[in-house]
Amino acid sequence: MKIKNQFYVILILTVISVPNLNYPQITRKAPYLIYNGNEIEIQVLWQLYSTDTCLIEWGADTSYSIGSTQTFEYGGDHQHSYTITNLMPSSKYFYRVTINQEVHTGTFYSAPSTNAAATNFFCIW
Repeated sequence: MKIKNQFYVILILTVISVPNLNYPQITRKAPYLIYNGNEIEIQVLWQLYSTDTCLIEWGADTSYSIGSTQTFEYGGDHQHSYTITNLMPSSKYFYRVTINQEVHTGTFYSAPSTNAAATNFFCIW
């Protein structure tokens, strides 16, 4: 009976400690996008566990050559936000947010122009 109980204790300690090895501790909420209704803008938001400055870069490819800026915390909960402007409608863009050594990358398509004749949506499951 004692051997069985010791096995369970060891197993529980292992399960509890493993997840902490795989997840970065800098980002509380990874960067996500919000479309504000303007086809030439997209807002990028993220949240950290502590106060820090970040770098956001964007471009038409992974050289991120269109723009970059440093962001600073706003509000009282370590939040960051930047609105990328002057986008070309219906175009693919790449972005990268760097927080110390932690890098988050993503892509998005800007909205179609307001005078577009038709819009198609694709859903991938």
